[in-house]
Amino acid sequence: DALAASLGETIKLVVRVETEALTIALSHSGNNVPILSRVGTRLPLHLGASQRLLLSRAPPAILEAVAKGPMERRASRTITSPRVLRREVKALRDCTWTATESEGIEGLGAIAALIHDASGTAQAALVAVYIRGKKTTRRLREIRDATIRAADEISQRLGAAARSQSFSKAAEELHVTQSAVSHQIRQLEDWFGMTLFDRRGR
Repeated sequence: DALAASLGETIKLVVRVETEALTIALSHSGNNVPILSRVGTRLPLHLGASQRLLLSRAPPAILEAVAKGPMERRASRTITSPRVLRREVKALRDCTWTATESEGIEGLGAIAALIHDASGTAQAALVAVYIRGKKTTRRLREIRDATIRAADEISQRLGAAARSQSFSKAAEELHVTQSAVSHQIRQLEDWFGMTLFDRRGR
């Protein structure tokens, strides 16, 4: 919510489910992108920034299943060629963020950054969705930097909590309050629909 409010753009949390990307959390902004975004939306993995970023971390069999199609064209920049898809996914394997425009809906752009767990495994993608319009290069850079920073902060909190096995020690490491770490972890657990940390007393 804080990221959506600060940027004035719609923010999504997306995870991979087999050959699709599932939106599991959504924070609306004041623009009209919310009309196009819903929790529970599923998109094929060839289509857009967060989808291909997650596909780049998927097992080879998933990539081959997606490449064998069908890969529906939805806008002018939709990737529909298996060869191009494989090339793009290969290029993303060393990247933690990416950006696309006019792939799912004409004129709509997205910047996605990966969220990693303590082991370094990508678990989700944080996505800023925006209407391209007359956005300047500077404005796009602001959206990109804020999205990457937010994804990194979430990953750091997951990693610090796992390493220390303590929210209070994680807070000390990150120089934030214990309640901030606890709130972030609880929010992630709500999003993922699972318990990430055992809270039993020691």
